[in-house]
Amino acid sequence: MSRICIVTAALLALSGRWAGAAGQSLLRPGDRWVMDGDSITHNDTYRRAVVLVQKHFHPTEPVAITQVGVTGATSAHGVEGALSEKPTVVSIMLGVNNYINSSFRYGMDIKPFVESYRADIEKKVRAYREGGAVVLLLSPPLTDERFDHGIYELRGSREFLKECAKVLQEIAKSCEGVFYVPVQEEFEAFQQSLADGQILRCDGVHPSALGQYRIARTLWEHLNLAGDMRGDRRELCGGSAAEPAPVRVSLASRFMADERAGLSFVLKSEKSARLTATWSLGQARGQQALDVPAGETVWKPEIPQEALRLEPGESAAMVLDLADGARRSVFIVDLFRVRVLHLTDGKVSGTVESRVERPEGRKVADWTVEWHGTNLFVHGETFDSDIESGEFWPWARDGVNFWFDFRPTERFADIGLDEEVHMAILQVADMPAFSATLIPWLGRGMHLAADAGAVRTPSGYKWHLNVSRYFTKSRRVDFSGREFIGFNLIVPDLDIIEGKPVTTYHLAWDPREPTDKRPDSLMILDLRNRFAGDFITNVHIFGW
Repeated sequence: MSRICIVTAALLALSGRWAGAAGQSLLRPGDRWVMDGDSITHNDTYRRAVVLVQKHFHPTEPVAITQVGVTGATSAHGVEGALSEKPTVVSIMLGVNNYINSSFRYGMDIKPFVESYRADIEKKVRAYREGGAVVLLLSPPLTDERFDHGIYELRGSREFLKECAKVLQEIAKSCEGVFYVPVQEEFEAFQQSLADGQILRCDGVHPSALGQYRIARTLWEHLNLAGDMRGDRRELCGGSAAEPAPVRVSLASRFMADERAGLSFVLKSEKSARLTATWSLGQARGQQALDVPAGETVWKPEIPQEALRLEPGESAAMVLDLADGARRSVFIVDLFRVRVLHLTDGKVSGTVESRVERPEGRKVADWTVEWHGTNLFVHGETFDSDIESGEFWPWARDGVNFWFDFRPTERFADIGLDEEVHMAILQVADMPAFSATLIPWLGRGMHLAADAGAVRTPSGYKWHLNVSRYFTKSRRVDFSGREFIGFNLIVPDLDIIEGKPVTTYHLAWDPREPTDKRPDSLMILDLRNRFAGDFITNVHIFGW
């Protein structure tokens, strides 16, 4: 590989914005942007990504970006929560619950439901405009009807959501100060660009972190968050505000041993280029002018070690911005410090401990993972004398929730919930007789791949799960060539308190982000002893 010539290198003092930003941003200093939506917004990942990019380009400009997303919200959900923030900008992304949480059933006429959606959105727009806010209408992401075997009724939902997008376009065209943002269209194009098995909606509805980042990218590009905030007109830029920089970027390594190792990137360019590279990570900011030769080169930005230092279970995200005149590429680099499990004779064991006192004691469960080359066997014992199953969501009933990342090394610990990332629920029940049922919740093919069972004990139950058959006809279970497997185990403890079900979750490994948001948070079964220490930092880059 060639070496990059660093023309200048310096940590930047905080400034109003990075040099080189073209055009005007839709945002203005002092803006209060409130995101109105459902569980996709409540997830809070795309908002946080937008905040990172906004602060990267304008670190000292006072802009507040909050969300009032409500799980299960339809377009009829009220505006009071958003208006209480006195917003100057409101974005609305709603629609999927109008289908999956309504009286609609596949085969019914969708026109009344579409017109109801139109009336609701028009009412919201009037309220927000009367409050003085600019309104952004975000077309809701489509569902993935390939996952119509789960808890949601998805047949016909894509057609409905496309009609919702048309409604939003019509409203935006007819109202001053209202803009249409094509989240749905760009989200779907991104899904189609991914390899087979890479999926953005693990349950057919809710975007993973990778899908959430695609939503954020649509926002930061169409609002031109890199642009000048002092303009006199608010308007969208009509797409990406800049052509991408003439370089492709990837990670030199997907793993960072610790902060002393630093981050390194591989830059590929068809011809030599001079780039301005800027990065921001927490309070640390830096900029370098780089002479990049043609071909493939490695660049290691001068990031202070303290900015890269993470405690176990902690995550951080860096924004990287490469500019060549008017051309610009923006990336988000995610870091997650996770536990490494080292196997002895193919086995590793642990316990699940409660943070609070329990009648059965602090120890909630014992567990052991056995790697038998082609198959994986997990077994243990849960200490819970009172077994309850009266909860709607299966993962909140008494039992054991297993998480696995079975992706190959090149995609292992990505932030997307691909089809090889599995959540499997071993649910137990005491009435009318003790029973155990395996419920494959996320991922493809666990119902074909696994055998599971449990037996009652005086103090709880012993359980096991053996992944050994095949996920599909063409994908036999075979872990003999793997380097890593992601793993976690969660024991839900359901109790009936004052007549209401209350679930406490006990985790073998408790990261600061839930796995359904961030699958790069799982512990790593280091099958080949590639890592020397007990912790490693997963690194992921998003952007192009």
